[in-house]
Amino acid sequence: MALSWVWTAGFGFFGLLIAEVTDWKQSGPVSGAAACFGTVALTRRICGARVILGPELVVVNPLFTYRLSYRSIREVGLDGGGGLTIRAVEDVEIQALAFGGSLIDMFVGTSRRAAESIDNRRRLTSSSDPRHPMRRTLTRAWVADAFLVAAVGCAVLAGILGS
Repeated sequence: MALSWVWTAGFGFFGLLIAEVTDWKQSGPVSGAAACFGTVALTRRICGARVILGPELVVVNPLFTYRLSYRSIREVGLDGGGGLTIRAVEDVEIQALAFGGSLIDMFVGTSRRAAESIDNRRRLTSSSDPRHPMRRTLTRAWVADAFLVAAVGCAVLAGILGS
């Protein structure tokens, strides 16, 4: 999460600096601001991915958020690349981007430990706990979306100025 804010502050600062020093008669600096703002939007979406173990399992990916009760989980494991995979009873497979498998993960084993934690919670869930169907919603990322709007605005302005 801290890395996400470092990217936001850094690229947001440079984007605003470029937008501030430009004379608004050339499209180059405005295109640079659009690139900086677009980088922030993409980074905030990717760095916002997480898995939340609470009363229900919440998998937050860059575009979609999945919520499911532990009784709705059929299987938890790792895919071929070491990424965390959750299969719901509705035969839906959820890839958790937060535990996507990496070179570091091969040594540290965070994906494996996350799979074990989720599987333990699934096993400890009593049969009296309700089984809710999986819910998929769009992920809210207000900062990312605000920077995306700024990036699109600067790109449109750069197109107008470049003509």
